Amino acid sequence: MATENPAQTSVLKGQEGKHFIVQLNDGFVKPGCEDDLALGTVHPWMTLEFIYWLRRLDYQGHIYFDTFLINEDPVREAEHNIRLYKKWRKFASVIDENGIEELLIKQDKMAILELLEGQ
Repeated sequence: MATENPAQTSVLKGQEGKHFIVQLNDGFVKPGCEDDLALGTVHPWMTLEFIYWLRRLDYQGHIYFDTFLINEDPVREAEHNIRLYKKWRKFASVIDENGIEELLIKQDKMAILELLEGQ
């Protein structure tokens, strides 16, 4: 809602042990509004980055999905959110094993994009 980078905020909070609960959804990030869309709807890469850092920080707390359904079947959307979260958490593990940390340290954005592309 404040147009911040969720992954950066997560790292700052996680390093201080301030993660208590994580609410996942997506939106258009207009200041002052919260769209509550299904996970990864608008910002899939930012969502993946956020999940990557949750994994790296060994977050063990609660994760829930806060979406505002109008026409969608709530069970189907919840199943989608859970499936996508699990898929992207596994993907985060794979890119970690394939050396993304070194590429982040080097700030080699093209190598990072190529790593993501190849998975």
